[in-house]
Amino acid sequence: MNVDTLLERLRDESPDGPLARLADLAADELLDTPLGDLVEPGTTAGAWAAIVRAHLESPDAHRAIEERIEAHLADLEARATTLGAFLPEELCRALGELADRPFAPDRDLVVAWLDREPVRHLLRKLLQEALVAFGKRMSTPVADSRLTRGLGDLGRLARETALGRTGAFGALATDLASAVSGEVERQIERRAAEFADAAISGLLHRIAHLLADPDLADEQADLRQALLEGFFELSTPQLASEARRYDPAAIGALARTWLGRWLERESAEMELADLIATFLGADAEKPLGDLLAELGVEEIGRDAIAEFFEARLRPFVRSEGFAGWLADLVK
Repeated sequence: MNVDTLLERLRDESPDGPLARLADLAADELLDTPLGDLVEPGTTAGAWAAIVRAHLESPDAHRAIEERIEAHLADLEARATTLGAFLPEELCRALGELADRPFAPDRDLVVAWLDREPVRHLLRKLLQEALVAFGKRMSTPVADSRLTRGLGDLGRLARETALGRTGAFGALATDLASAVSGEVERQIERRAAEFADAAISGLLHRIAHLLADPDLADEQADLRQALLEGFFELSTPQLASEARRYDPAAIGALARTWLGRWLERESAEMELADLIATFLGADAEKPLGDLLAELGVEEIGRDAIAEFFEARLRPFVRSEGFAGWLADLVK
């Protein structure tokens, strides 16, 4: 059999042709291979580390990724729809049902998550501002209150009449009231800070209780649903705008910096190999076919793999390079 005959048979596109059978054999061989051999931790870690190093050393690659991110963001802007309309309806409903499921996290876990200095600082600021604003309203003299100001000319006439009738004593009373009011405001600001500091721990524990109490499952589900609805109501232009505010280029530079520092360590590849081995776990010794069978997708998985091989092999065997290689092989 000469080279031309071999090429003609290999290029046969019939479902039962030689190439289709070869793809089936390749799929069977792949399914019989233990997962740990397909994704051998040491080899895989070394390959990924080499790929990442090459990427970090290529500014053109950095720009290419940034351009792709920008293209995706521009596509989101152009769609001009809500995220809920953009996502599949079934996914939205599934997330809605998931949000409705009763779930209460561990109270101590919530406290540990919330009881951080930045959270305390935010709550302290909110409490203090609310207390000071309330105290200032309470300490405002009646003659200068928002109520009398809100009455317009009538309020102004009432203030002027009150001052006119009492003369100097009225002016003195007004000055005294203003001085007392100023001192009260200063005391309120000082005491509000003290109160806020004292109230933070109790507030954090109260929030944790409300989030973790199983008896409040309905209210917690309503909260999750409200947050999910707010997420779905985000427009795609809003999403793109918020993503740009995070400066993808700067984030990429930061990630590359720390990836580079990690890969500079001699133990980096070993750490990555250990991570891969941990992920594979007991499945490392199983053939890929057995793993797919456990997941209930062995048959369809095998067909998909065979179709993949066949689709990749067909243009390959039609190439001039393959024809030259085969001619050298049969000499």
